[in-house]
Amino acid sequence: MSTSRTPFLFGFFLFVLMTGGTFPALADSQNGAKASGVKSEKFVAVLIADIHEGQAVETTACGRAEFAVIEDGDGLAYTITVSRLEDPYMSHLRLGKSADHQGSLVVWLWPVDRKPVEGKKGSYDGLLASGVIRAKDLTGILAKKKMADLLAAIRDGKVDADIHTRRHMPGELRGLLGKAE
Repeated sequence: MSTSRTPFLFGFFLFVLMTGGTFPALADSQNGAKASGVKSEKFVAVLIADIHEGQAVETTACGRAEFAVIEDGDGLAYTITVSRLEDPYMSHLRLGKSADHQGSLVVWLWPVDRKPVEGKKGSYDGLLASGVIRAKDLTGILAKKKMADLLAAIRDGKVDADIHTRRHMPGELRGLLGKAE
């Protein structure tokens, strides 16, 4: 393990400990599923330094994106929480291989108005974004498709979440969505 990643991994470990591995913004969707007796399907992406040209970007930032299937599969509630992120300006889901950066952008997560020019200035810690994805929000190769298509791609391990910053325009943090335990 390179020494440049040691502070990042230590910081990430502290981040997971402090958050308990879950975020209250998903509580409503999770509680609603429990009340109805239906177990909500959940996914998570641990957001760590993105890889560009075979090298991890230099960052101490980290994050976590959590997703819960709601409304019998017609919605996907999400939260994105970050630590030590400088000047974030957009986040989205991509369908395709995360290593190639050529996957199709299929959902804008933040900002929802798709105006990344404004972003957030300075260091950022905490909840970056939350919302609910619906079929009308799908874009790229999933435009005019159903939520079932996005969910199938997530279950197949083909969707990753990323966050772009002014310092790392192609992406600073990235993580593959997988089943949450």
